[in-house]
Parts: sequence; C-alpha cells; structure tokens
Amino acid sequence: MLLAAGPWPMGHAAPVTGRAAPTGSASASGPTNVSYHSTVDKFALSYLEWLPAGYSSHSTYPLVVYLHGMGTSFTWVSGGIGGNSVPTSFPSATSSAKAILISLNTRSAAGFYSDTPCGGPQEQDVLDAIAHEQSTRRIGELYLTGFSMGSVGAFRIAADHAGLVTGIGVAGTLSDVFEEYDYSSGISTLVDDLCGTAPRASNATAVATLTAMSPARFSPTSFANVRMYVVAGGHDHAIPNNLSIWPYLQAGAVMDSRSCLNDSAIGEPSTCTTPFATLHQSSHTKYEFRYVFEPTGLHSNIQFDASDLFGFLLGNLATGFYVADFPPTKVTVAP
Repeated sequence: MLLAAGPWPMGHAAPVTGRAAPTGSASASGPTNVSYHSTVDKFALSYLEWLPAGYSSHSTYPLVVYLHGMGTSFTWVSGGIGGNSVPTSFPSATSSAKAILISLNTRSAAGFYSDTPCGGPQEQDVLDAIAHEQSTRRIGELYLTGFSMGSVGAFRIAADHAGLVTGIGVAGTLSDVFEEYDYSSGISTLVDDLCGTAPRASNATAVATLTAMSPARFSPTSFANVRMYVVAGGHDHAIPNNLSIWPYLQAGAVMDSRSCLNDSAIGEPSTCTTPFATLHQSSHTKYEFRYVFEPTGLHSNIQFDASDLFGFLLGNLATGFYVADFPPTKVTVAP
C-alpha cells in the first residue's frame, strides 16, 4: 500500500538551512556505560554512550537518544532486548553527523516511557538521562529516536515538553495505543503497567493514560517546531500498516489521512486526527516531516535508514512522502 499525498505536493518544501548534512562515515567512540539515578525514587539506571570521532570536550554537540522497543519481561534492560537494541548503523551515522548517541538501559522492558502507577516514573527516567548527559557534555539540539514502544516514548516526550526536542525519528511507529491494545495481545504487559486495570470506557485512569500515550493522534499540534521522521512497513504485522485493519493504528493515518473511527469499547475518544500533511500545508516551517513507507518492511529496527534519518534531522533533506526498499538501500519520492 502506497499512501497518496492527495493535493499536497510531495517533497515540495524548501530544504532547511543551517544544519550540516552528514557526510561519509566515521567511527564512534564507545559504547561506554554511564550510570545515573532517578530523581524520583533514586532507582539505579544507566545508558550506553557513543561519542563522535574527534570528540572535544570544548565543543557543543547534538544529542541523539535511542529508545528501544518492548521486551518480554519486567526486568532491567541493557540497551534493549535482542533486536530492540540500538540499530548497528546508528553509531557511525551519528558520528558522521558530529552528534553524541545514547541508548537507555530502562528499568523495565515494557514501561512505554510513561509515568504510570505500576511501571514507575519512566518518562522522567528519560528526562533524567538527558539532564545527566547535559551535565557532563556540551549539548546543543536534542533528537529522540525510537522503535515500536520507543516511538511512543519519542512522541510522548516531544509532545509533553514544548521546546525541549528539535526532532524525532521513529520506526515501527505506534501512533494510537488504543487500537494497538485491541489488536495485539503483545501489548498485554501494558495492563500490568496500569496495575491490572485494562482499558475500557469506564476506566478513566486507563483511558487518560492511553490518550496521553497517543499524542500523534490526539494532540498533533503539540509537535509544532519538531522535525518528524516517520517510517512504516507494509509487512509490519505487529503494528499493521493496512487500512482494512485499523485506520488509526498504521502510521500513515496520522501523516496523510483523516477519519473519526474509534475503538469506543475500550474508551478511545472519538476526536478526529488532523494529519501532519494538513498541518504542514498550513505552515511549512512549523510542521516539517519526512514520511517513509517501506512496502515490504517488517517490524524490525532495521527499518531505519540511518543516512536518510540523520540526513533529514541533522541535514538538509526535504520534507515529503517517500517510498523505500527493505532492508533500506534507497529512499525515493513516492509516485
């Protein structure tokens, strides 16, 4: 399924200036395991850090934060579980872009980077990691990247903290947690995060939590002045990109289409989505995004084309709708 851009001209926005596009390749230094503690409950945490080639303590660098996908247990996670760990292409790509990369070791495998009664202060954990890195390095612009569950964290934190994040890059994109909850038993661990209270219309706490975890649908204007790089795969069966399954679940819905369909049985609000294409059309520089659809893409963090991702976030690549090979070898303007 290729998403048509309708009347919106694909890739028409002028390239953004003032950023140095990544060129060539460079070996990053690391990773180094960096320890820090939660400011809420003193929980011992850490993250992996890669410094760019030629790093100087006297220079200021962009910070790229990677948020891994969901694991299979509520145990401490070292940089992600299995295929959820930081993509192998990221360290060299961020080094070429002269950026620092960190990948969080989270307190649980399924916290969704949200502050919840049973999951703990996991949104704050991310903010604490960023603050700790800022206390030890000269940090400029902040970029959040995330796969699957990590896309929830990237969306959520950027939306919750206006002005903090310059750009986000997400793959295996989960833009509507209500629809994913209803579709996939794999998200059942979220129930434990909410103290065993399953989402339903009568459960105000669960409804409020899932709504807050779905800002790409319910509060798209929260991403004003945040550059957005979104990847979706046509063969992604964990987060389907198929309009016949869930019109809101697949990432293309919040990028290019509009519908008021909602999952009312579990309390999903009926608020319509204002697609980012529409927001971009009204303000080209305020709502910049690059949406990449991979027709054969699977639910894997190798959906990321690191060169294209950081070329957009940190470089001068244009906004618009694109189609890519899988595994990524090239990205082209969608027909």
